[in-house]
Amino acid sequence: EDGIGMALIPEDRKTEGLMLPMTVRENLSFAALDRLSKGGIIDRATEQRLIDDMNMRRFSQETQRNYLRDIGRLATFLGRSPDTATTDDLRRFQIEQQDDGVPVPTVNSIVSALRFFFTHTVDRPD
Repeated sequence: EDGIGMALIPEDRKTEGLMLPMTVRENLSFAALDRLSKGGIIDRATEQRLIDDMNMRRFSQETQRNYLRDIGRLATFLGRSPDTATTDDLRRFQIEQQDDGVPVPTVNSIVSALRFFFTHTVDRPD
């Protein structure tokens, strides 16, 4: 799980740890693919819009990775595309994060990612 401060890095990162034909952006989103997809299906257009929106605002690579992870958490919780979430879904998701013991700073980061996603990427500021 996130936040334990450890990572598994293969001995030969060029052949085992990166998809060299892919861009850095694609490698970052590839790491979160399991959380952004359900059953191998991913809404690549929405993912690309999110990445483009973050790039336009010059978000750091770390922020982009975190936002992709956080939107992926929502997708996993919903079991469907995150852009279909209702207000009630978002409330239940936030409550579950708190109930699971997610630290307050992490919950705040997740809320920031959700706010950005719904305000800028899917144009649903409600």
